[in-house]
Amino acid sequence: MNGISGSRGRGAGAPEADVLVVGYGPVGQVLSILLARSGWRVVVVERHPEPYSLPRAVAFDAEAARTLDAIGVTGRIADITEPSQDYVVSDAAGRQLLRIGLGGTDGTGRPDSTSVYQPGLEAALAARGEELPTLRVHRGLRAVELTESGSGAELVAEDERGGERRTFTASWVVGCDGAGSFVRRSLGIGWADSGFALDWLACDVVPDRPEDFPPSNLQIADPARPRVAVSCGPGRRRWEFMRMPGEDRAEFGTEENAWRLLSMFSARPDNATLTRHATYTFRARNAEHWRRGRVLLAGDAAHQMPPFAGQGMCSGFRDAANLAWKLDLVLGGRAGEALLDSYEQERRAHVQHAIDLSVRLGRLICVTDPAAAADRDRAMTARSSGPARPAEPV
Repeated sequence: MNGISGSRGRGAGAPEADVLVVGYGPVGQVLSILLARSGWRVVVVERHPEPYSLPRAVAFDAEAARTLDAIGVTGRIADITEPSQDYVVSDAAGRQLLRIGLGGTDGTGRPDSTSVYQPGLEAALAARGEELPTLRVHRGLRAVELTESGSGAELVAEDERGGERRTFTASWVVGCDGAGSFVRRSLGIGWADSGFALDWLACDVVPDRPEDFPPSNLQIADPARPRVAVSCGPGRRRWEFMRMPGEDRAEFGTEENAWRLLSMFSARPDNATLTRHATYTFRARNAEHWRRGRVLLAGDAAHQMPPFAGQGMCSGFRDAANLAWKLDLVLGGRAGEALLDSYEQERRAHVQHAIDLSVRLGRLICVTDPAAAADRDRAMTARSSGPARPAEPV
């Protein structure tokens, strides 16, 4: 837990925090660091007593890399990152249907995309946060009540271990508390849903010999079993498999079934360790509103998207970067509160583009009708054999 010395002035009866952040995953961490780096008093309430030890996101783009540079963590994550391979979609026979080049840089040397081991990234962000005297993190507290007024907000949180309740006051509250966001629900904010949701099984694996499983960024559009192979940092691989119509969800998510599916990529218990297997349902939706008075949303609390474009965590980092400088100006009296209306205006539309792209790629890959898949393959093969032109998503 960090101290609070060195904070900007606090008068009698003033809120204890300039900004209260609910949730300390990567998005909450980046936002908290950006604000505390500017000297603002930031208090974080995080439900989990310890950081989540397994990866979810597997990559970040060049824009996200610039944000990580700005907060001083890039040098701490070199051993858990590697440049991502080109994004490739193939058919069941291995024929390439689509390739999106990711081998370039942003002009300053940052790769277009970087594969990362998320727990290591979160550890680096937490270490950076510990260096900031105006950032205070409370773990093991579950938010249970949120009251907003014209001048601030009050949050009641309950200790997950003992049930004791604590009350926090802040000028502003930002919900970075994930897809099931308490903050969003407490505001009564609904979803604009794109209507695309499917179950997939994610398998995180550490091969005994990583060189036998070269890093990839491969989406296999096989109607018999759509599947994905990606790197999630040096020496770590993730394979994902779509649950087919009629398959029992509980049986689909068993370890036995995970190994059966992993055998499609030649991964077996005698040459690899399965560190995690989890069935999840991806969704494509955007919160109807991102702000109510003194309370705002960011990251998965504000938007969710299928994983195919790799923009979930990246979009959250963009939220944090956009919101941090605006809160800085408002808190410092250099801009009025109306500036924060532009946060939703700018970010919601941009996120919707990422959601739509993810859905288009997902609908391309997740075809299960063999005849429809054959038509798709013929159309995309004909397209790729036409006159040369830059690769673009369908």
